[in-house]
Amino acid sequence: MDIPVYNIYHPLFFLSKSITPSSSLNPVLLSHQERTENLNIRHVRLLTTLSELTSIRTIQASLSAAAFRDKLNDMSTTATIKSLADLKAAYKRLDKPTTDSINRSSKSILEGVCTSDAEIVRVYNLHGDLDHLVLMTFIATKLRNTPGRAIFVVDDQYYEDAFDMLTKHFDDMPHKIDPKDEEWVKFERFTVVLGGDEDRHARRAGGEVAEEHKKFLEAAVARVLECLKGFAPKNREYPQFIWHNSTSAELPAAMPSEAMLFCKALTFASAVVFYPSPHNFFPGYAYAWSHKSHDLLVANLTKWEIPSIYIDGSAMGFSTQRLSQLPGYVNVWPELFPGVTWEDALRATHDRITLWMMRWAEGIAGRHGEESAKRAKSVFTLGQDASNEANKAEEEFSMPPYYNAESYSKEDCNTEEASKRARAIADDLGCPVNMVLGAAAGMLLGLEIVPKGALLIPIEVDFKKRELAIARKAHKYILTATSSTTLEENLVEAWKEMLARLELVPEECKMPRDIAENWVQNCKTLRLLAKEIGDAEIEKQLRKGDMSRLCEKALR
Repeated sequence: MDIPVYNIYHPLFFLSKSITPSSSLNPVLLSHQERTENLNIRHVRLLTTLSELTSIRTIQASLSAAAFRDKLNDMSTTATIKSLADLKAAYKRLDKPTTDSINRSSKSILEGVCTSDAEIVRVYNLHGDLDHLVLMTFIATKLRNTPGRAIFVVDDQYYEDAFDMLTKHFDDMPHKIDPKDEEWVKFERFTVVLGGDEDRHARRAGGEVAEEHKKFLEAAVARVLECLKGFAPKNREYPQFIWHNSTSAELPAAMPSEAMLFCKALTFASAVVFYPSPHNFFPGYAYAWSHKSHDLLVANLTKWEIPSIYIDGSAMGFSTQRLSQLPGYVNVWPELFPGVTWEDALRATHDRITLWMMRWAEGIAGRHGEESAKRAKSVFTLGQDASNEANKAEEEFSMPPYYNAESYSKEDCNTEEASKRARAIADDLGCPVNMVLGAAAGMLLGLEIVPKGALLIPIEVDFKKRELAIARKAHKYILTATSSTTLEENLVEAWKEMLARLELVPEECKMPRDIAENWVQNCKTLRLLAKEIGDAEIEKQLRKGDMSRLCEKALR
Protein backbone atom coordinates (compact mmCIF):
# COMPACT_ATOMS: atom_id res chain seq x y z
CA MET A 1 0.00 0.00 0.00
CA ASP A 2 1.28 3.49 -0.77
CA ILE A 3 2.32 5.73 2.06
CA PRO A 4 -0.60 8.16 2.53
CA VAL A 5 0.05 11.71 1.49
CA TYR A 6 -2.18 14.38 2.94
CA ASN A 7 -3.55 17.29 0.96
CA ILE A 8 -3.64 20.30 3.27
CA TYR A 9 -6.56 21.74 1.35
CA HIS A 10 -8.64 18.60 1.80
CA PRO A 11 -11.78 19.26 3.92
CA LEU A 12 -10.75 16.54 6.40
CA PHE A 13 -8.05 18.78 7.75
CA PHE A 14 -10.47 21.49 8.80
CA LEU A 15 -13.37 19.51 10.29
CA SER A 16 -12.59 20.83 13.74
CA LYS A 17 -12.11 24.50 14.56
CA SER A 18 -9.90 23.43 17.42
CA ILE A 19 -7.16 22.38 15.00
CA THR A 20 -7.14 25.50 12.86
CA PRO A 21 -3.80 27.26 13.45
CA SER A 22 -3.91 30.86 14.54
CA SER A 23 -2.46 33.05 11.80
CA SER A 24 -1.71 35.79 14.32
CA LEU A 25 1.03 33.74 15.98
CA ASN A 26 4.63 33.66 14.79
CA PRO A 27 5.36 29.95 14.31
CA VAL A 28 9.11 30.41 14.60
CA LEU A 29 8.86 31.85 18.11
CA LEU A 30 6.31 29.41 19.50
CA SER A 31 7.46 27.13 22.30
CA HIS A 32 6.58 23.47 22.17
CA GLN A 33 3.89 23.96 24.84
CA GLU A 34 2.32 26.92 22.99
CA ARG A 35 2.33 25.09 19.69
CA THR A 36 0.83 22.01 21.29
CA GLU A 37 -1.98 24.04 22.85
CA ASN A 38 -2.56 25.92 19.61
CA LEU A 39 -3.00 22.74 17.57
CA ASN A 40 -4.80 20.68 20.23
CA ILE A 41 -2.67 17.60 19.85
CA ARG A 42 -5.43 15.28 21.04
CA HIS A 43 -7.29 15.99 17.81
CA VAL A 44 -4.50 16.19 15.27
CA ARG A 45 -1.84 13.73 16.39
CA LEU A 46 -0.75 12.18 13.08
CA LEU A 47 0.18 8.54 12.70
CA THR A 48 3.59 9.11 11.13
CA THR A 49 5.69 6.07 11.87
CA LEU A 50 5.94 3.87 8.82
CA SER A 51 4.03 0.99 10.36
CA GLU A 52 1.15 3.32 11.21
CA LEU A 53 1.23 5.07 7.86
CA THR A 54 0.76 1.87 5.91
CA SER A 55 -2.47 1.15 7.76
CA ILE A 56 -4.22 4.40 6.80
CA ARG A 57 -6.27 4.82 3.65
CA THR A 58 -4.36 6.73 0.98
CA ILE A 59 -5.48 10.30 0.36
CA GLN A 60 -4.78 11.95 -3.01
CA ALA A 61 -1.15 13.10 -3.02
CA SER A 62 -1.32 16.42 -4.82
CA LEU A 63 -3.68 19.00 -6.22
CA SER A 64 -4.82 18.63 -9.79
CA ALA A 65 -3.60 21.27 -12.20
CA ALA A 66 -7.03 22.96 -12.14
CA ALA A 67 -7.19 22.93 -8.34
CA PHE A 68 -3.66 24.34 -8.17
CA ARG A 69 -4.62 27.26 -10.38
CA ASP A 70 -7.84 27.85 -8.44
CA LYS A 71 -5.81 27.97 -5.25
CA LEU A 72 -3.36 30.40 -6.81
CA ASN A 73 -6.20 32.69 -7.90
CA ASP A 74 -7.16 32.95 -4.24
CA MET A 75 -3.67 33.14 -2.74
CA SER A 76 -1.09 34.31 -5.24
CA THR A 77 0.13 37.79 -6.00
CA THR A 78 1.66 36.79 -9.34
CA ALA A 79 1.11 34.66 -12.39
CA THR A 80 2.64 31.18 -12.48
CA ILE A 81 6.45 31.10 -12.59
CA LYS A 82 8.52 28.68 -14.65
CA SER A 83 12.05 30.08 -14.39
CA LEU A 84 14.38 32.05 -12.14
CA ALA A 85 13.96 35.08 -14.40
CA ASP A 86 10.18 34.80 -13.97
CA LEU A 87 10.61 34.71 -10.18
CA LYS A 88 12.77 37.84 -10.11
CA ALA A 89 10.46 39.68 -12.48
CA ALA A 90 7.37 38.69 -10.47
CA TYR A 91 8.92 39.95 -7.24
CA LYS A 92 9.83 43.28 -8.85
CA ARG A 93 6.21 43.76 -9.96
CA LEU A 94 4.86 43.46 -6.41
CA ASP A 95 3.56 46.62 -4.77
CA LYS A 96 5.42 48.13 -1.81
CA PRO A 97 3.00 47.00 0.94
CA THR A 98 3.39 43.40 -0.28
CA THR A 99 7.20 43.53 -0.45
CA ASP A 100 7.32 45.20 2.97
CA SER A 101 5.21 42.38 4.36
CA ILE A 102 7.45 39.75 2.73
CA ASN A 103 10.57 41.45 4.09
CA ARG A 104 9.18 41.53 7.64
CA SER A 105 8.16 37.90 7.48
CA SER A 106 11.53 36.89 5.98
CA LYS A 107 13.46 38.73 8.68
CA SER A 108 11.39 37.16 11.45
CA ILE A 109 11.79 33.61 10.13
CA LEU A 110 15.50 33.94 9.33
CA GLU A 111 16.19 35.33 12.80
CA GLY A 112 14.60 32.21 14.23
CA VAL A 113 16.23 29.80 11.81
CA CYS A 114 19.69 31.41 11.85
CA THR A 115 19.74 31.89 15.60
CA SER A 116 23.02 31.37 17.44
CA ASP A 117 21.05 29.95 20.38
CA ALA A 118 23.11 27.01 21.62
CA GLU A 119 19.95 25.23 22.77
CA ILE A 120 18.75 24.79 19.17
CA VAL A 121 19.99 21.52 17.67
CA ARG A 122 20.62 21.41 13.92
CA VAL A 123 19.81 18.14 12.18
CA TYR A 124 21.48 17.66 8.78
CA ASN A 125 19.94 14.84 6.73
CA LEU A 126 22.61 14.36 4.07
CA HIS A 127 23.08 12.21 1.00
CA GLY A 128 26.82 12.12 1.71
CA ASP A 129 28.52 13.24 -1.53
CA LEU A 130 31.74 15.25 -1.30
CA ASP A 131 29.98 18.63 -1.10
CA HIS A 132 27.90 17.31 1.81
CA LEU A 133 31.07 16.13 3.54
CA VAL A 134 32.49 19.65 3.18
CA LEU A 135 29.32 21.11 4.70
CA MET A 136 29.42 18.59 7.57
CA THR A 137 33.09 19.26 8.27
CA PHE A 138 32.57 23.02 8.27
CA ILE A 139 29.77 22.75 10.84
CA ALA A 140 31.70 20.30 13.02
CA THR A 141 34.83 22.49 12.85
CA LYS A 142 32.79 25.51 13.84
CA LEU A 143 31.32 23.64 16.81
CA ARG A 144 34.81 22.86 18.10
CA ASN A 145 35.16 26.46 19.31
CA THR A 146 31.60 27.79 19.45
CA PRO A 147 28.47 26.70 21.35
CA GLY A 148 25.83 24.67 19.58
CA ARG A 149 24.91 21.06 18.78
CA ALA A 150 24.40 19.17 15.53
CA ILE A 151 23.31 15.75 14.33
CA PHE A 152 24.50 14.55 10.91
CA VAL A 153 22.18 11.88 9.53
CA VAL A 154 23.83 10.29 6.49
CA ASP A 155 22.33 7.89 3.93
CA ASP A 156 23.62 4.36 4.24
CA GLN A 157 25.60 4.43 0.96
CA TYR A 158 27.89 7.23 2.21
CA TYR A 159 27.66 6.78 5.97
CA GLU A 160 31.10 5.19 6.23
CA ASP A 161 32.61 8.14 4.33
CA ALA A 162 31.06 10.61 6.79
CA PHE A 163 32.16 8.44 9.72
CA ASP A 164 35.74 8.36 8.37
CA MET A 165 35.68 12.11 7.64
CA LEU A 166 34.82 13.08 11.22
CA THR A 167 37.13 10.59 12.87
CA LYS A 168 39.96 11.73 10.53
CA HIS A 169 39.73 15.39 11.54
CA PHE A 170 38.38 15.17 15.08
CA ASP A 171 39.97 12.02 16.46
CA ASP A 172 41.74 14.14 19.10
CA MET A 173 38.36 15.12 20.57
CA PRO A 174 36.70 12.81 23.13
CA HIS A 175 34.11 10.67 21.37
CA LYS A 176 32.24 7.41 21.69
CA ILE A 177 31.60 4.93 18.87
CA ASP A 178 28.59 2.60 18.78
CA PRO A 179 30.15 -0.57 20.23
CA LYS A 180 27.75 -2.92 18.44
CA ASP A 181 27.49 -1.96 14.76
CA GLU A 182 29.26 1.43 14.54
CA GLU A 183 25.96 3.03 13.51
CA TRP A 184 26.86 6.29 15.25
CA VAL A 185 29.80 8.20 16.63
CA LYS A 186 29.08 10.79 19.33
CA PHE A 187 31.25 13.79 20.09
CA GLU A 188 30.42 16.31 22.80
CA ARG A 189 28.62 18.73 20.48
CA PHE A 190 27.81 16.70 17.39
CA THR A 191 26.91 13.19 16.33
CA VAL A 192 27.01 11.37 12.98
CA VAL A 193 24.41 8.64 12.68
CA LEU A 194 23.40 6.10 10.04
CA GLY A 195 20.32 7.40 8.23
CA GLY A 196 17.88 5.92 5.73
CA ASP A 197 18.27 3.43 2.91
CA GLU A 198 19.57 5.34 -0.11
CA ASP A 199 18.20 2.71 -2.51
CA ARG A 200 15.16 4.59 -3.78
CA HIS A 201 14.19 1.64 -5.99
CA ALA A 202 13.45 -0.40 -2.87
CA ARG A 203 10.65 2.01 -2.02
CA ARG A 204 8.68 0.90 -5.06
CA ALA A 205 9.53 -2.77 -4.83
CA GLY A 206 7.30 -5.38 -3.28
CA GLY A 207 7.78 -8.43 -1.10
CA GLU A 208 10.91 -8.93 0.97
CA VAL A 209 12.76 -5.94 -0.56
CA ALA A 210 10.07 -3.47 0.49
CA GLU A 211 9.81 -5.10 3.90
CA GLU A 212 13.56 -4.79 4.48
CA HIS A 213 13.42 -1.16 3.36
CA LYS A 214 10.60 -0.48 5.83
CA LYS A 215 12.56 -2.05 8.69
CA PHE A 216 15.66 -0.05 7.76
CA LEU A 217 13.66 3.19 7.80
CA GLU A 218 12.04 2.39 11.15
CA ALA A 219 15.49 1.68 12.60
CA ALA A 220 16.81 4.98 11.21
CA VAL A 221 13.91 6.88 12.82
CA ALA A 222 14.68 5.21 16.15
CA ARG A 223 18.38 6.15 15.91
CA VAL A 224 17.62 9.80 15.13
CA LEU A 225 15.08 10.03 17.96
CA GLU A 226 17.64 8.61 20.37
CA CYS A 227 20.21 11.19 19.24
CA LEU A 228 17.70 14.03 19.68
CA LYS A 229 16.81 12.84 23.16
CA GLY A 230 20.51 12.89 24.02
CA PHE A 231 20.53 16.68 23.48
CA ALA A 232 17.19 17.37 25.21
CA PRO A 233 16.99 19.59 28.30
CA LYS A 234 15.94 17.90 31.53
CA ASN A 235 12.31 19.04 31.40
CA ARG A 236 11.63 17.93 27.78
CA GLU A 237 11.69 14.71 25.83
CA TYR A 238 13.19 16.44 22.77
CA PRO A 239 15.15 19.65 22.18
CA GLN A 240 14.04 22.32 19.75
CA PHE A 241 15.71 21.70 16.41
CA ILE A 242 15.99 22.84 12.80
CA TRP A 243 16.01 20.09 10.17
CA HIS A 244 18.13 20.63 7.04
CA ASN A 245 17.26 18.09 4.34
CA SER A 246 19.37 17.49 1.23
CA THR A 247 18.38 13.93 0.39
CA SER A 248 15.12 11.94 0.28
CA ALA A 249 12.34 13.37 2.45
CA GLU A 250 11.36 9.87 3.53
CA LEU A 251 13.12 9.99 6.90
CA PRO A 252 11.71 13.29 8.23
CA ALA A 253 8.25 12.32 6.88
CA ALA A 254 8.40 9.14 8.98
CA MET A 255 9.33 10.97 12.19
CA PRO A 256 6.54 10.95 14.81
CA SER A 257 4.57 14.17 15.18
CA GLU A 258 5.38 14.53 18.88
CA ALA A 259 9.03 14.93 17.86
CA MET A 260 8.49 17.07 14.73
CA LEU A 261 6.46 19.59 16.71
CA PHE A 262 9.75 20.66 18.29
CA CYS A 263 11.02 21.55 14.79
CA LYS A 264 11.34 25.33 14.25
CA ALA A 265 11.83 25.06 10.47
CA LEU A 266 12.74 22.55 7.78
CA THR A 267 14.94 23.39 4.81
CA PHE A 268 15.07 21.48 1.52
CA ALA A 269 18.14 21.54 -0.71
CA SER A 270 17.97 19.95 -4.18
CA ALA A 271 14.15 19.87 -4.23
CA VAL A 272 13.27 23.14 -6.02
CA VAL A 273 16.07 23.50 -8.57
CA PHE A 274 16.75 26.19 -11.18
CA TYR A 275 19.09 24.57 -13.65
CA PRO A 276 21.74 26.71 -15.38
CA SER A 277 20.65 28.72 -18.39
CA PRO A 278 17.82 29.32 -18.99
CA HIS A 279 17.31 28.59 -15.25
CA ASN A 280 13.98 26.81 -15.66
CA PHE A 281 12.40 25.36 -12.53
CA PHE A 282 12.80 21.60 -12.25
CA PRO A 283 12.08 19.13 -9.42
CA GLY A 284 15.46 18.11 -7.97
CA TYR A 285 16.53 14.64 -6.91
CA ALA A 286 15.58 15.23 -3.27
CA TYR A 287 11.97 15.60 -4.45
CA ALA A 288 12.02 13.05 -7.27
CA TRP A 289 13.38 10.30 -5.03
CA SER A 290 10.48 10.53 -2.58
CA HIS A 291 7.78 12.90 -3.82
CA LYS A 292 5.00 11.29 -1.76
CA SER A 293 7.02 11.63 1.45
CA HIS A 294 7.89 15.22 0.53
CA ASP A 295 4.23 16.13 -0.04
CA LEU A 296 3.16 14.48 3.22
CA LEU A 297 5.90 16.23 5.17
CA VAL A 298 5.23 19.70 3.71
CA ALA A 299 1.48 19.29 4.24
CA ASN A 300 2.02 18.51 7.91
CA LEU A 301 4.53 21.32 8.39
CA THR A 302 2.11 23.78 6.78
CA LYS A 303 -0.70 22.64 9.06
CA TRP A 304 1.56 23.09 12.07
CA GLU A 305 2.72 26.53 10.78
CA ILE A 306 6.33 25.38 10.57
CA PRO A 307 8.20 27.06 7.67
CA SER A 308 9.40 24.90 4.77
CA ILE A 309 12.35 26.61 3.06
CA TYR A 310 13.66 25.60 -0.38
CA ILE A 311 17.34 26.28 -1.09
CA ASP A 312 19.02 26.34 -4.50
CA GLY A 313 22.43 27.71 -5.45
CA SER A 314 21.21 29.39 -8.65
CA ALA A 315 18.37 31.14 -6.80
CA MET A 316 20.99 32.55 -4.43
CA GLY A 317 23.10 33.84 -7.29
CA PHE A 318 26.17 31.63 -6.96
CA SER A 319 28.84 31.76 -9.60
CA THR A 320 30.97 29.36 -7.56
CA GLN A 321 29.36 26.16 -8.79
CA ARG A 322 32.08 23.55 -8.23
CA LEU A 323 34.39 22.59 -5.38
CA SER A 324 37.44 23.21 -7.58
CA GLN A 325 36.55 26.92 -7.71
CA LEU A 326 37.22 27.32 -3.98
CA PRO A 327 40.69 28.76 -3.26
CA GLY A 328 43.26 26.01 -2.75
CA TYR A 329 40.84 23.12 -3.22
CA VAL A 330 42.87 21.65 -6.10
CA ASN A 331 45.74 21.17 -3.60
CA VAL A 332 43.99 20.24 -0.35
CA TRP A 333 41.42 17.63 -1.43
CA PRO A 334 43.72 14.60 -0.94
CA GLU A 335 44.21 15.58 2.72
CA LEU A 336 40.76 17.06 3.31
CA PHE A 337 38.88 13.85 2.43
CA PRO A 338 39.74 10.33 3.59
CA GLY A 339 41.25 8.30 0.74
CA VAL A 340 38.28 5.93 0.66
CA THR A 341 36.01 8.80 -0.43
CA TRP A 342 37.97 9.68 -3.57
CA GLU A 343 40.09 6.73 -4.72
CA ASP A 344 37.20 5.29 -6.76
CA ALA A 345 36.47 8.71 -8.28
CA LEU A 346 40.11 9.12 -9.23
CA ARG A 347 40.21 5.69 -10.86
CA ALA A 348 36.93 6.38 -12.69
CA THR A 349 38.25 9.65 -14.13
CA HIS A 350 41.40 7.91 -15.33
CA ASP A 351 39.38 5.08 -16.88
CA ARG A 352 37.02 7.47 -18.69
CA ILE A 353 39.77 9.59 -20.26
CA THR A 354 41.71 6.46 -21.24
CA LEU A 355 38.67 4.82 -22.83
CA TRP A 356 37.69 7.85 -24.93
CA MET A 357 41.25 8.55 -26.01
CA MET A 358 41.64 4.90 -27.05
CA ARG A 359 38.37 5.05 -28.99
CA TRP A 360 39.56 8.22 -30.68
CA ALA A 361 42.90 6.67 -31.64
CA GLU A 362 41.31 3.42 -32.80
CA GLY A 363 38.77 5.34 -34.88
CA ILE A 364 41.58 7.19 -36.63
CA ALA A 365 43.37 3.87 -37.29
CA GLY A 366 40.15 2.22 -38.50
CA ARG A 367 40.21 -0.52 -35.83
CA HIS A 368 37.50 -1.71 -33.44
CA GLY A 369 36.39 -4.69 -31.34
CA GLU A 370 38.84 -7.33 -30.10
CA GLU A 371 41.73 -5.82 -32.07
CA SER A 372 41.34 -2.53 -30.21
CA ALA A 373 41.03 -4.27 -26.83
CA LYS A 374 44.28 -6.18 -27.43
CA ARG A 375 46.06 -2.96 -28.31
CA ALA A 376 44.76 -1.29 -25.13
CA LYS A 377 46.14 -4.16 -23.05
CA SER A 378 49.52 -3.89 -24.72
CA VAL A 379 49.66 -0.09 -24.35
CA PHE A 380 48.59 0.03 -20.69
CA THR A 381 50.53 -2.87 -19.22
CA LEU A 382 53.21 -0.20 -18.71
CA GLY A 383 56.04 -2.57 -19.50
CA GLN A 384 54.95 -5.22 -16.95
CA ASP A 385 54.82 -8.90 -17.77
CA ALA A 386 51.20 -9.47 -18.76
CA SER A 387 51.56 -13.18 -17.96
CA ASN A 388 52.43 -12.45 -14.35
CA GLU A 389 49.98 -14.27 -12.05
CA ALA A 390 49.41 -11.17 -9.89
CA ASN A 391 48.54 -9.13 -12.98
CA LYS A 392 46.14 -11.83 -14.17
CA ALA A 393 44.39 -11.94 -10.78
CA GLU A 394 44.10 -8.15 -10.69
CA GLU A 395 42.72 -8.07 -14.24
CA GLU A 396 40.08 -10.66 -13.42
CA PHE A 397 39.12 -8.82 -10.24
CA SER A 398 38.83 -5.32 -11.77
CA MET A 399 38.71 -5.20 -15.56
CA PRO A 400 39.00 -1.56 -16.70
CA PRO A 401 36.49 -0.65 -19.41
CA TYR A 402 39.20 0.10 -21.98
CA TYR A 403 40.29 -3.59 -21.86
CA ASN A 404 36.84 -4.78 -22.94
CA ALA A 405 36.28 -5.52 -26.66
CA GLU A 406 32.61 -4.51 -26.27
CA SER A 407 33.78 -0.95 -25.54
CA TYR A 408 35.07 -0.61 -29.11
CA SER A 409 32.11 -0.95 -31.44
CA LYS A 410 32.23 0.96 -34.71
CA GLU A 411 29.81 3.49 -33.25
CA ASP A 412 31.96 3.93 -30.13
CA CYS A 413 35.05 4.59 -32.22
CA ASN A 414 33.42 7.47 -34.08
CA THR A 415 36.26 10.00 -34.02
CA GLU A 416 34.03 13.07 -33.81
CA GLU A 417 32.14 11.87 -30.72
CA ALA A 418 35.24 10.33 -29.11
CA SER A 419 37.28 13.52 -29.52
CA LYS A 420 34.46 15.63 -28.06
CA ARG A 421 34.12 13.35 -25.00
CA ALA A 422 37.88 13.04 -24.46
CA ARG A 423 38.35 16.82 -24.49
CA ALA A 424 35.48 17.30 -22.04
CA ILE A 425 36.96 14.77 -19.61
CA ALA A 426 40.43 16.28 -20.04
CA ASP A 427 39.08 19.49 -18.49
CA ASP A 428 38.55 17.51 -15.27
CA LEU A 429 42.10 16.13 -15.16
CA GLY A 430 43.35 19.20 -13.30
CA CYS A 431 41.06 18.28 -10.41
CA PRO A 432 39.61 14.80 -10.92
CA VAL A 433 37.87 14.71 -7.52
CA ASN A 434 35.31 17.45 -7.98
CA MET A 435 31.58 18.10 -8.03
CA VAL A 436 28.83 20.72 -8.05
CA LEU A 437 28.62 22.77 -4.85
CA GLY A 438 25.33 24.68 -5.25
CA ALA A 439 22.94 23.02 -2.80
CA ALA A 440 25.42 22.54 0.04
CA ALA A 441 26.80 26.06 -0.40
CA GLY A 442 23.28 27.47 -0.37
CA MET A 443 22.47 25.64 2.84
CA LEU A 444 25.74 26.72 4.42
CA LEU A 445 25.49 30.39 3.53
CA GLY A 446 21.76 30.81 3.84
CA LEU A 447 21.46 29.24 7.26
CA GLU A 448 24.88 29.25 8.91
CA ILE A 449 26.68 32.42 7.83
CA VAL A 450 23.43 34.42 7.70
CA PRO A 451 24.24 36.83 4.85
CA LYS A 452 22.61 40.23 4.99
CA GLY A 453 21.39 39.82 1.44
CA ALA A 454 19.20 36.75 2.10
CA LEU A 455 15.45 36.97 1.44
CA LEU A 456 12.67 34.40 1.85
CA ILE A 457 9.94 34.71 -0.78
CA PRO A 458 6.67 32.88 0.07
CA ILE A 459 5.61 30.51 -2.70
CA GLU A 460 3.18 27.82 -3.78
CA VAL A 461 4.70 24.97 -5.81
CA ASP A 462 3.30 22.56 -8.38
CA PHE A 463 6.09 20.06 -9.02
CA LYS A 464 4.13 18.14 -11.65
CA LYS A 465 3.56 21.23 -13.80
CA ARG A 466 6.94 22.69 -12.85
CA GLU A 467 5.29 25.92 -11.82
CA LEU A 468 5.40 28.12 -8.75
CA ALA A 469 3.92 31.41 -7.70
CA ILE A 470 4.57 34.07 -5.10
CA ALA A 471 1.78 33.64 -2.57
CA ARG A 472 0.13 35.86 0.00
CA LYS A 473 -0.58 33.05 2.45
CA ALA A 474 2.08 30.38 2.47
CA HIS A 475 4.40 28.55 4.82
CA LYS A 476 6.66 27.51 1.94
CA TYR A 477 9.54 29.77 0.93
CA ILE A 478 12.35 29.99 -1.62
CA LEU A 479 15.62 31.40 -0.25
CA THR A 480 17.01 34.08 -2.57
CA ALA A 481 19.75 36.67 -2.36
CA THR A 482 19.74 40.40 -3.01
CA SER A 483 23.55 40.57 -2.92
CA SER A 484 25.30 37.67 -4.63
CA THR A 485 28.69 39.40 -4.16
CA THR A 486 28.27 39.23 -0.40
CA LEU A 487 27.36 35.56 -0.67
CA GLU A 488 30.44 34.71 -2.72
CA GLU A 489 32.68 36.55 -0.29
CA ASN A 490 31.10 34.78 2.68
CA LEU A 491 31.51 31.41 0.97
CA VAL A 492 35.23 31.98 0.39
CA GLU A 493 35.73 33.23 3.94
CA ALA A 494 33.90 30.20 5.38
CA TRP A 495 36.06 27.87 3.29
CA LYS A 496 39.30 29.58 4.39
CA GLU A 497 38.15 29.54 8.00
CA MET A 498 37.54 25.79 7.84
CA LEU A 499 40.97 25.09 6.30
CA ALA A 500 42.67 27.22 8.96
CA ARG A 501 40.91 25.39 11.79
CA LEU A 502 41.82 22.04 10.25
CA GLU A 503 45.41 23.31 9.80
CA LEU A 504 45.36 22.48 6.08
CA VAL A 505 47.78 24.70 4.13
CA PRO A 506 47.21 24.29 0.36
CA GLU A 507 50.86 24.84 -0.51
CA GLU A 508 51.92 22.05 1.87
CA CYS A 509 49.31 19.40 0.98
CA LYS A 510 50.47 16.35 -0.96
CA MET A 511 49.09 13.31 -2.71
CA PRO A 512 49.91 9.90 -1.14
CA ARG A 513 53.14 8.73 -2.77
CA ASP A 514 51.88 5.40 -4.13
CA ILE A 515 48.92 7.04 -5.85
CA ALA A 516 51.12 9.83 -7.19
CA GLU A 517 53.51 7.28 -8.73
CA ASN A 518 50.67 5.44 -10.47
CA TRP A 519 49.10 8.66 -11.77
CA VAL A 520 52.38 10.03 -13.17
CA GLN A 521 53.17 6.70 -14.84
CA ASN A 522 49.72 6.42 -16.39
CA CYS A 523 49.83 10.02 -17.60
CA LYS A 524 53.08 9.34 -19.46
CA THR A 525 51.29 6.65 -21.45
CA LEU A 526 48.28 8.89 -22.05
CA ARG A 527 50.57 11.67 -23.25
CA LEU A 528 52.02 9.33 -25.87
CA LEU A 529 48.47 8.51 -26.92
CA ALA A 530 47.64 12.24 -27.10
CA LYS A 531 50.62 12.79 -29.39
CA GLU A 532 49.48 9.87 -31.59
CA ILE A 533 46.03 11.48 -31.83
CA GLY A 534 47.60 14.89 -32.40
CA ASP A 535 45.83 16.81 -29.58
CA ALA A 536 48.25 19.25 -27.94
CA GLU A 537 45.73 20.58 -25.38
CA ILE A 538 45.08 17.18 -23.77
CA GLU A 539 48.82 16.46 -23.79
CA LYS A 540 49.45 19.80 -22.02
CA GLN A 541 46.77 19.10 -19.39
CA LEU A 542 48.28 15.70 -18.68
CA ARG A 543 51.75 17.24 -18.36
CA LYS A 544 51.09 20.54 -16.56
CA GLY A 545 47.63 20.25 -14.98
CA ASP A 546 47.02 20.80 -11.25
CA MET A 547 46.74 17.06 -10.63
CA SER A 548 50.06 16.33 -12.33
CA ARG A 549 51.79 19.11 -10.37
CA LEU A 550 50.29 17.78 -7.13
CA CYS A 551 51.63 14.29 -7.84
CA GLU A 552 55.06 15.49 -8.92
CA LYS A 553 55.35 17.47 -5.68
CA ALA A 554 54.70 14.28 -3.71
CA LEU A 555 57.53 12.50 -5.54
CA ARG A 556 60.24 15.12 -4.92
